[in-house]
Amino acid sequence: MTTLFQIAIPALLALSISLISIPIIIKWVNKRGFLALPNHRTSHVLPTPSMGGIGIYLGLFAVLPFVSFQLEIVAILLCVSILFLSGFWDDRYDMNSFVKLAIQLGCATILYGAGFKIDNFHGIMGIHELPLMWSSSITIVFIVGVTNAFNLIDGIDGLAGGISLINSFFFGIIFLMNKQLDYAIIAFAIAGSVFGFLRYNFYSAKIFMGDTGSLFLGLMMSVFMMKTFQTNISTELSISTSIVLIFLPLFDTIRLFGQRILKHKSPFLADHNHIHHLVLRVMPNHLYATLTILFLHGGLLGLTLWGGYIYSHLVLTILIGLLTAIASLFLMGIIAWRIWKKLQKGKKSIKGMLRKNKLLESIL
Repeated sequence: MTTLFQIAIPALLALSISLISIPIIIKWVNKRGFLALPNHRTSHVLPTPSMGGIGIYLGLFAVLPFVSFQLEIVAILLCVSILFLSGFWDDRYDMNSFVKLAIQLGCATILYGAGFKIDNFHGIMGIHELPLMWSSSITIVFIVGVTNAFNLIDGIDGLAGGISLINSFFFGIIFLMNKQLDYAIIAFAIAGSVFGFLRYNFYSAKIFMGDTGSLFLGLMMSVFMMKTFQTNISTELSISTSIVLIFLPLFDTIRLFGQRILKHKSPFLADHNHIHHLVLRVMPNHLYATLTILFLHGGLLGLTLWGGYIYSHLVLTILIGLLTAIASLFLMGIIAWRIWKKLQKGKKSIKGMLRKNKLLESIL
């Protein structure tokens, strides 16, 4: 019962702070003119307040009286604050992408030094303990990669917030299972804070989280996943679940970067080819697109949890292949739908041309 109160109080505080602060932030942003304007890269059509991440950040700091200030926690709060400030600056002044990358690399290095390391694959693909050089390189690339993956998926109403809410909630459960109370408190506080933000961000959005929120939330997802590798019970289930929780954003980022590089373009070039953009093209609005992706995300998670409890060590063997297959089929379905729509459009054009020809023949 004590543990429940330790988790519930900061989560409810975070929710309350977020719900109260977001309307104030909306008014302040509107007054200052810090609006996300529609352009060729965006999917919204009206100028909309950005910087909703301020409310999420304020809510997160409801955990301060409830956690122990060990080195790892201090490093997390420091790096979250650095990325929050850099995201705020980017939303306001459009920071250079290489400067943003340098800041993220700096935060990843701080976290590695504080003890967040991918130094053991626990038998995934037959790999166990990693040499120091490989461990440091993989950890830093992983942190920066996941941080940017969550930043890039913030493209339609409620999506980044919805995935962050689901992920934080389930990471919180994993931390409770593993008796990692400080991390459970932080995870559930993020879930509460994001839930409050979604009250104003779901379709149609009154405010966007912006880089102010998506960058530090992405960082937290990478930290949570690394922490699940330091577990007391159900190692395979914890690792499998954490892979699923970051799969969609990470897969989408890798897919896009690969496409852009093959086309001899900058991998950081913004476009309309994210998974959420593809889904939006076949859905009537942001609400349906967001719910479709969240349903897919939740379905993959449920499948993993179900399979993990039945036969957990097999899940790690087949998970990556299964996820890749599902994601590929999903994208193929989107592409097939777009081809069918183009064929229908082409058929109408041909019929129109034939009608014009008949009209010309009757006149002549």
